[in-house]
Amino acid sequence: MRRFVPIVAQVFLCIAILAAAPSAFAQQEPDAVVGEIYTSYEDNGLGVSPTDPALRDRFSARLQALLAEEDDRIDRDGIGNLDFDVFVDAQDFDITGIEIGTPEISGDKAEVAVGLLNFGQPRKFRYLLVMEDGAWRIDDIVAVSDDMPWTLSVLLAGN
Repeated sequence: MRRFVPIVAQVFLCIAILAAAPSAFAQQEPDAVVGEIYTSYEDNGLGVSPTDPALRDRFSARLQALLAEEDDRIDRDGIGNLDFDVFVDAQDFDITGIEIGTPEISGDKAEVAVGLLNFGQPRKFRYLLVMEDGAWRIDDIVAVSDDMPWTLSVLLAGN
């Protein structure tokens, strides 16, 4: 009987540990984090702004701080540094052919390629993600373009 009690206690301890950490098992992969953004563009959707409070937890602390500064700038000056939709690289959009690439993961950093067509014109992006607080978060977006490449953090900083 004495051996039975420690075994039962160990089983309950294991169950408690597993129950306390469901987020570790439900962890989204980097491509899923990025893909969630683009669901708002499917089927003629309205899209989404990076300053939308509902998206804040998708961004790294560094990018959240830059986006908060952008919100303050808009409140203060009536206009911010972003005058286009950074997720589609345009002010107006008719998005088709969204392709989310397989993530390239190296430790606590990941990169996800995205391709899409806006009014039939190809647009390509690289999403740079970091692992923060146990979740993948977008740390920057790079528009891969021959004519006007940009990096979100640089635009937000006003450079």
